[in-house]
Amino acid sequence: MLNVFLYLNKEEKWKQTTGQDEDENMKIIETYGNYIEKWSNENPGRARWLLKTGWKAQNLKFRFAPDKRLMPAEQYLARLMMDTMIRPLERPEESAIVSIFTPCEILQEAGLHPYNVEGFSCYLSASKAERAFLQQAENTGISETLCSYHKTFIGAAQKKVLPKPKCIVYTNLTCDANLLTFKKLAKMYDVPIFAIDVPMQQNEDNVQYVADQLRKLKDFIEDALSYSREKRIIIEEFIEKDGYQISGDAFSVDGKGIS
Repeated sequence: MLNVFLYLNKEEKWKQTTGQDEDENMKIIETYGNYIEKWSNENPGRARWLLKTGWKAQNLKFRFAPDKRLMPAEQYLARLMMDTMIRPLERPEESAIVSIFTPCEILQEAGLHPYNVEGFSCYLSASKAERAFLQQAENTGISETLCSYHKTFIGAAQKKVLPKPKCIVYTNLTCDANLLTFKKLAKMYDVPIFAIDVPMQQNEDNVQYVADQLRKLKDFIEDALSYSREKRIIIEEFIEKDGYQISGDAFSVDGKGIS
């Protein structure tokens, strides 16, 4: 009860010092979400831009005008999490979709930015933009009983609001929906996928079994990164011939070869 009183006291002081009302803030967020939902049907690229721009604006607020009710550690966490959600929208070619409890350290060491389905969907929901995505997923045959976070993410991917990642890594821990969601996303995006099977019982054989999978994950990541991260085609203006040329590639414009 004391905690509730302290929170309400902070809330009243916050309104007195800033003049802001939570109802007004919610109206702004609802309008923001409505536009994202509307544009996701008409122009997914524009919806993604609005999503990214709004989150970046909120992140600036976190940095330069943080909520005084939050402790410094909570303020830092708010900035960190917002950075985590913005980056896959800005640099999807360096991002990997993961599930909760995926060991992300290997991905991070390889220069990939992991972000999980549940966390991202929470931010979509907090932005009041989840309804259209939920409906989209259900309209395409996804069960109403599937995890709402997973349905939201699938719907946003189907509407092409979420860009194509570099790869997908997931485990079978916690949520049975993982087995459906990540395979569907991998097929949809046409990207490599790696599943880590974690047995229920903890014993020496099962620990070794998971360890072997993590070693294979290293090889999987190296293979996924063997292609250009930037997805750019590099054309050399001049290639010096050395010996016989057995095979090669060429470009043509209007039927004329380009050397």
